[in-house]
Amino acid sequence: MINIVIYGRDNCQDSTIAKNTMDKIDNQAITTVYKKLDTDFTQEELSEKFPDENSFPVITVKMSSDSPEEVITLTNFKMTVDNLVLV
Repeated sequence: MINIVIYGRDNCQDSTIAKNTMDKIDNQAITTVYKKLDTDFTQEELSEKFPDENSFPVITVKMSSDSPEEVITLTNFKMTVDNLVLV
């Protein structure tokens, strides 16, 4: 099972693009969650969890329960989803 989590915020074009891209995923082997700043997490919590990330959205992918959580860019996320949708 692949798990994708998007940490986004309101009034952020890239967060909206990431959420819209996520909504295209129609695959039972992939779970997706969109978390919103100040509703599901605080800026402080995000900074503690991802100290090297300083912009929105933060997109994480975990390929299996045994694999580490990886942060990917919005561009890579969009390309991956587009490839999944075209298959």
